[in-house]
Amino acid sequence: MLVNHYAHPEPAHLKRLLGQAEVADLLDRLHDEDPGGLQPQLWLIEARTADDAAVRDAGRRRILAYNEDDVRATYAICNGL
Repeated sequence: MLVNHYAHPEPAHLKRLLGQAEVADLLDRLHDEDPGGLQPQLWLIEARTADDAAVRDAGRRRILAYNEDDVRATYAICNGL
């Protein structure tokens, strides 16, 4: 099972409800640790405006990787899992 989360509450509640040992392998597969609602927007701004092409490219790759999980999850939900 893959779990997508957008902020700290989901993994925190999993650990609280099930215990760290029970969810350790699952927690390794969760969404990006860093982002809340604002972080991906900041990555996008940096990817669009950074002077350094390498920084822009790295930002684009991170945004694509971050959003790929969301797109796959939405697709699965729309197609009845």
